[in-house]
Amino acid sequence: GGIIDRSRVTLNFGNDGRVTGRASCNNYVGAYQVDGRNLQLSQLATTRRACAPALDQQESGFVQTLEQIDRFHLDETGALLLESDEGGSLKARLE
Repeated sequence: GGIIDRSRVTLNFGNDGRVTGRASCNNYVGAYQVDGRNLQLSQLATTRRACAPALDQQESGFVQTLEQIDRFHLDETGALLLESDEGGSLKARLE
């Protein structure tokens, strides 16, 4: 599904093995490793700002799914698809 209007979710992979971004209301940081098409994210931590309940719920779902990601690929439009063995997935597009 989409995200709540005017909220922002970002995903940035640094050359240093760090992943950062905004999870709706709070910022997050962690580590990542790539091996072929396998992707593992670890040590995720978020800031603890008070959020509106709907944003808090959206953020919790995003972070939980992000922590379960196992693999990635690009679709025919160039979007980055992140998938987990548990069935969760995220779709990211370049801005």
